[in-house]
Amino acid sequence: MIDKFFLYEELKDILYKYQADYPAMCRVEVIGHSYEGRGLLAVTVTNFDAGSPDDKPALYLEGNMHAGEVTSSMVCLYVLDFLLHNSHRSDIKHLLDYYTLYINPRVSPDGAEKYLTTPYTLRSSVRPYPDREVESGLVPEDIDENGLILQMRVKHLDGNWRISGLDPRLMVQRKPDEEGAEFYHVYPEGLVRGYDGGKVTLAKALWGLDFNRNYPANWVPEHLQKGAGPYPLSEPETRAVADYVMSHPNICVALSLHTTGEVALRPFSTADDSGLPRADLDLYGMVADLAKKSAAYDLIPVFGGLNKGTPSHGDFKDWAYEHLGILSLTIELWEAQVAAGIMPRSWPGRQQFLESEWESKQLALLRWNDQAHGGQFFVNWERYTHPQLGEVEIGGWRRKEVLQNAPYEHREELCSRNLGFILVLASAMPRLKLNKKEFEEVEPGLWKLAVTLTNAGLLPTKVTDKAEAIGIEEVEVRLSLPSSAFLIDGVLVQKLGHLESQGERRVSWLIKAESGSEVVIKASSSRAGKIKHVLHAK
Repeated sequence: MIDKFFLYEELKDILYKYQADYPAMCRVEVIGHSYEGRGLLAVTVTNFDAGSPDDKPALYLEGNMHAGEVTSSMVCLYVLDFLLHNSHRSDIKHLLDYYTLYINPRVSPDGAEKYLTTPYTLRSSVRPYPDREVESGLVPEDIDENGLILQMRVKHLDGNWRISGLDPRLMVQRKPDEEGAEFYHVYPEGLVRGYDGGKVTLAKALWGLDFNRNYPANWVPEHLQKGAGPYPLSEPETRAVADYVMSHPNICVALSLHTTGEVALRPFSTADDSGLPRADLDLYGMVADLAKKSAAYDLIPVFGGLNKGTPSHGDFKDWAYEHLGILSLTIELWEAQVAAGIMPRSWPGRQQFLESEWESKQLALLRWNDQAHGGQFFVNWERYTHPQLGEVEIGGWRRKEVLQNAPYEHREELCSRNLGFILVLASAMPRLKLNKKEFEEVEPGLWKLAVTLTNAGLLPTKVTDKAEAIGIEEVEVRLSLPSSAFLIDGVLVQKLGHLESQGERRVSWLIKAESGSEVVIKASSSRAGKIKHVLHAK
């Protein structure tokens, strides 16, 4: 699973092969279609022989919302592969007997295909947006035809960059009063559309959509949030994901995997924590402990944490939490500077790092590439005669292979670490369990039935206070009697509210019934699952 990043047809073949090999554990469905018509594939993983997947608490896992973040798709496949190949293990068997995982490994199949098969990079979709075509400016292109789009440095008296005196590969910014050196402009490798011999400006991106700005939570239009799309859920991919998640009210936890920063993110993305219920803030605090212990990630809010007070509108995580009450996280899987030992893994320790000198950090990253990877991820500058700009030099980082995604040598550790966190979260979900069943005859033909209903999970049955405020279904107990029996005392259908972790509720009935009569007790909760027990009067 870690040897390569799979193309769409390869990914599809893998998923359907799993379904064929593990028919009782794995089912694939097409939940929608992309802009170019590719099926969006979601996999349901559970022990189907132990109950319907929709009757069990569920975790939703998605990857590749952003086209170039293909490591996230790899982690999804790694989790799926591990669960199926280890379904005989007692801990995994227990997990799949009582819980469901819905795995959507590639939210952006069109974008990922473009990313993996061409030199181009893009955020999400291949649908041209906001404009149908590029009008003018520098457009990234592989002009030297080496399969990569790198950078160009062009000598110019007014350039903002110069070559570092410590490493000729590195470009550093010119100081305001700096003179007496050779200066350069630095651009993406490419061609200038509509070039008139004057100043080079960058063209507006042809593929400007960002799926993680297209969800309904706090959505704002394009002029306020780049990549937002014309309206919420305007894209077939985001609409399909939203419909899928909403059609599964048993989803307790939603994880969206990305690849920038090596940190876990929680709501909110547009406001501070003052709007977060105290209980949910505490809940995220508990999840932060789990993330730190099992995956070495710090968990921080986007607004005021990652973005220092800059809002990010319309993201999936906030939508899942604010609109559906799901415990939702974004996991940023990879950061080359953390892997290189340059950037602290701990988020509180990063502020000083972020404020430190840019040149020294880039020099350290180059040394790491040289020492740990034989220099393979940086292409040395080479002269090239540009058809418009004349003599330039082309070189720079192979960004797709090391800055945006994890190199091969780091993938096993990264996948394994995230698998551990995902399994811990899945095992923490609420689960209804019927304990202490008492069915005794108190006098001839009169029976007392009492049961204790327990939440066997670490999370409450409502999961979040936000879900309770939204009005999700509370715990319900329903008693069914044969036609020959009738209820003397008690209520056939009882609403029990929500149960905290290991919380209990005792329910009792007085029944007039013949010996041997069969009664059925059903307990249900939209998030904590559905259970059924059959008892006989004897």
